[in-house]
Amino acid sequence: MLADHEIDWLVGALVGTAEAMGGEITENTAAIMAADLSAYSKPQLQQALHRVRMETTGRLSTKAILDQLDVAYGRPGADEAWALALQARDERATIIWNNEIQEAWAAVGSMVHGKDQVGARMAFKEAYQRVVLNARSQQRLPQTVVAIGYDKAQRLSVVTEAFAQGRIGMALAQDALDGCAELKFSPNNTPHFVALPVARGLSQLPAPDAQPVLMLAGPAAGQQVVQAATALLPSNVAQAFKEAVERGRANAARKARRAQAQQRLDRMVLSRRKREAAQAVATYGTKEHAA
Repeated sequence: MLADHEIDWLVGALVGTAEAMGGEITENTAAIMAADLSAYSKPQLQQALHRVRMETTGRLSTKAILDQLDVAYGRPGADEAWALALQARDERATIIWNNEIQEAWAAVGSMVHGKDQVGARMAFKEAYQRVVLNARSQQRLPQTVVAIGYDKAQRLSVVTEAFAQGRIGMALAQDALDGCAELKFSPNNTPHFVALPVARGLSQLPAPDAQPVLMLAGPAAGQQVVQAATALLPSNVAQAFKEAVERGRANAARKARRAQAQQRLDRMVLSRRKREAAQAVATYGTKEHAA
């Protein structure tokens, strides 16, 4: 969100950009456009206005600027979003997209596995454009999302490349590579990820995605499933499978603890607000009585 002095800068930049493109807008019009663009950062707006001046013909419009901002903030066009979303059909693949593509993909998920791929593509583009327009109207920026596939080698490659290119942050990369790689620092403090060792033969198996089933079945039934599965595997692979299940349980427990901590924090905040409201009411009542 732009500060007040940055809004003033943007109004002047819009007037100047319009003149540079051979047109003219009033300061009142520029102020309205600036309000529509206030959710974006100054560096990104500077870059977008530069690209508009260099690449756009005709009158300056808010849409022309938003189109350039979409590029800067990782909001692809509908065709590019469709090409990216198609990768989600492969459950092995890890893909990096955003919440808007994900929402549009979910809306047409039942169609993409059918025979009418042209219809699926058109439906996706319509859904995506609707999601983007809604986000723009509410000044919401796209949020990067990592959709994790079960091919760990491909996941490591995709995530580390995106991290090196600055397309995802360290926290998101660490979450995506949990159980697959660990964060290391080079002598010059440059962060990078190193793959965790994998037991011989385990890489040939699908990722153990059975943990939710084990949790739903209950601890006792889940342990029976693990024992039955490991009895059919070579000892080294069975041990690695057990460790993977334990990691899954540990991750689930950690997430549960985080959720409980957040709930406690929410209750504390709510309680504090109630006390503040009660205090404000009491203070107001005292003043009224004194008057």
